[in-house]
Amino acid sequence: MRFSVSWVLHCMRWSYLKCFMPDRERFDRRLVKKGRRAEEQAKREFSYMKIRRGRNRELYFKNYTLVGRPDFLTREAVLEIKSGRPSYSYILPGLIQLNLYMLMEGKRTGLLIFIGENTKVIHARFSTHAVRQGMAYFDALWEHIQKGVIPEGQPVCNSCSFAHVCGGKYVESL
Repeated sequence: MRFSVSWVLHCMRWSYLKCFMPDRERFDRRLVKKGRRAEEQAKREFSYMKIRRGRNRELYFKNYTLVGRPDFLTREAVLEIKSGRPSYSYILPGLIQLNLYMLMEGKRTGLLIFIGENTKVIHARFSTHAVRQGMAYFDALWEHIQKGVIPEGQPVCNSCSFAHVCGGKYVESL
């Protein structure tokens, strides 16, 4: 089974549905465009760092593989771009995602960059604790899949690409 690094700390029900019902996902095109614009702006703002696009990578574990591509790389660092303002609900998952990408790339430094009205940059050093937090999330997701148990959701349905499927309620069957 393959899990995307970018799923880390999402609503676990969302990740579960992403595995089994990818064709039922409905993307909000405005959010996708917002993310692309943020990456384009970051590319311009941080061009002095000689950034380049990341490549697809994989991390192999006993029960699953993590796949992903960091937004940008420099010789020394991984750069992960987020659109909007930084808030706790975005910073922690972003830092864990960044650390998983640092592990994939063999880099000890990362920048979590929020592009919005004002650009905010969070400098990070590689943290095995953050990687372990990410692994705990994916291990729990794997357990739900193995048992065939749909995980409880989180109250973030307003921007969820599967809200039309679960409606914020427990999905009885797939």
